[in-house]
Amino acid sequence: MKNVLLICLAFSSILIHSNCQNTTSQKATSSKVKGLSFVAPREPFKNTPMMDVKTVNAEWIAVIPYAFTRQGEPHVRYESKGRQHWGELHEGVITTIDSAHRAGLSVMLKPQVFVGNSWTGGLDFANDKEWEQWEQDYEKYLLPFVKIADSMQVKLVCIGTEFKISVQKRPQFWRNLIAKIRPQYKGKLVYAANWDEYDLVTFWSDLDYIGVDAYFSLVPKATP
Repeated sequence: MKNVLLICLAFSSILIHSNCQNTTSQKATSSKVKGLSFVAPREPFKNTPMMDVKTVNAEWIAVIPYAFTRQGEPHVRYESKGRQHWGELHEGVITTIDSAHRAGLSVMLKPQVFVGNSWTGGLDFANDKEWEQWEQDYEKYLLPFVKIADSMQVKLVCIGTEFKISVQKRPQFWRNLIAKIRPQYKGKLVYAANWDEYDLVTFWSDLDYIGVDAYFSLVPKATP
């Protein structure tokens, strides 16, 4: 069965539940991968922050170089040289990954799109032409990071985050994108679905993990 990756942003942790199947019985095992979402800094590090990350017992970081889009505007805006924070530029991402690896931390590279005054789950376009333009821009933004991830032996790449409408209307785009990534990257792939979206995604079988941004309550008690 497919492994499930629960990304619990409120608690800055990543849970991996591995389900193993053999010919006689199905056995479920689980392990916790302790991780932090790492905010891209505006300027280069004066001192490496990775020892501070380890101080709170984190073993992974998610490196998140944001791009930007606007509702109804079929473009993904990412400037490899320009107004991005240093930590979002290729140079900054490479330095951050290298610093994490030197500190013994594992990395998930998570290129993510920010939609002003909205969210990625509501992103929609009027026609196929606009969708295709946006998808071309998204590939142009994402694939260079995939190459960086492969060259630096990053363990995990997240191919998208909470594109609720897109995964329903344009599932073939995501299947094609995964197929393009596989020959370029030897690590594992995940998609981060919003908690109310994961059962709408039809391409889980093409990925290594099922990702869920777990904003829902995990237990009924405030202090379990």
